[in-house]
Amino acid sequence: MGTTIVVVYFLSRFAFLAHVGDSRAYVYRQGRLIQLTEDHTVINRWLKIGQITKEQAIRYRSSPSSRFVTRSLGPKPEVRPDTSVHPIQAGDLFLLCTDGLVDLVTDREILKKVREFGEDLEGLAKSLISMANGRGGKDNITVVLAHFLDREKKSQEETEVFYRSHEGDTEIFLREENSLPKRKKHRGG
Repeated sequence: MGTTIVVVYFLSRFAFLAHVGDSRAYVYRQGRLIQLTEDHTVINRWLKIGQITKEQAIRYRSSPSSRFVTRSLGPKPEVRPDTSVHPIQAGDLFLLCTDGLVDLVTDREILKKVREFGEDLEGLAKSLISMANGRGGKDNITVVLAHFLDREKKSQEETEVFYRSHEGDTEIFLREENSLPKRKKHRGG
């Protein structure tokens, strides 16, 4: 058995990504949805070497053998993740998701939902998950969103507290506004 993973670490003005398998990371920037990760799947390998066209890849998406993951966590003691670093721009929206979403919802549909919901990240996540579940939801469906409104604006907070909200089978993490610890200012002396 194996699993896939996509991880992002935001530090200063950069997003550091690592991934294995077919979980994905995207950034929505200036009206465009850009896939930042490359699927480790048979179908993607066929596409890269020119064995199939993009149109054929879309048709093959439903074939079980085409979704075979070529790199995952678990089967071998060590795995080499793909890594990348991306500068963060004001207005960027990062979206991390499992294949449970992208197997059933196209990039074009994701882009449409991002534009529709704007800064309503909770509504966007619920809508994307609902769309995938409405189409069969045969795999786990995870969506994680991070929106950078103004990267120059530094928060005085070092830690943000999140709480879990459950709606049916959906678990949502929301920032708790009033419980953020306040940083004390020290004066020299």
